[in-house]
Amino acid sequence: MSTYFWPVLRLVDEEPADGHDGPTGGHDGPTGGYDGLTDGHGGRIQVPSAFTLTYRGNPQGNVVPMPRLLRGTVGDAAAITNGGAQARATWTCDSTPDRRTTSYPVCPPGDRVVRIHDFPSCWDGRHLDTPDHRAHLVFPTVDGGCPKGTFPVPQLRLVAAYDLPTGKRFRIDAFDGQRNSPLTDHAFFVNLMPDELMARVVGCLNSGRTCVDEQSAASGPALRS
Repeated sequence: MSTYFWPVLRLVDEEPADGHDGPTGGHDGPTGGYDGLTDGHGGRIQVPSAFTLTYRGNPQGNVVPMPRLLRGTVGDAAAITNGGAQARATWTCDSTPDRRTTSYPVCPPGDRVVRIHDFPSCWDGRHLDTPDHRAHLVFPTVDGGCPKGTFPVPQLRLVAAYDLPTGKRFRIDAFDGQRNSPLTDHAFFVNLMPDELMARVVGCLNSGRTCVDEQSAASGPALRS
């Protein structure tokens, strides 16, 4: 119903069995051989074992529908070179979700590593995107309200959990120069939700209910106030 992007998670010091990383992974070295392990883009890609998509309401009032094609950004893929002001990386372990960090978590054996992306939810009411991909959709203030001149829309939260091999180090596939820092974790979305379904989301949130999409109850969006 919408499009979401975030960097892949890879195991460290483990070359794929076929010696290649696929079309979105590492690149060929100067001699034409695979060089993904030395350029920070190597290692087997880890697929989330669980993924949840949740919409939340605004504590200060009703939300308005997201327009179709609205873009949203959370975090900064270049947080190391940009100084970290836009960084919003959130890492934790499945068994201790309230203990959050901007570093790679060390989870107990058998526990899952979790990444959380809470998107901004205060829309300027005019633009679907802006040159910096941020100015049109900003984060609420400390009390949860939206800054003057913006309107609350449903807040999107993406949570990805990973069953990683015990004792294996991991890292996100960051841009060159970012040292694979966990601080650079980030995500994007483009809202393609049909207007009818968006109206259901808004109605659920503004009525204070918790709703689950019946057509995809196993992994579909939860609608929470």
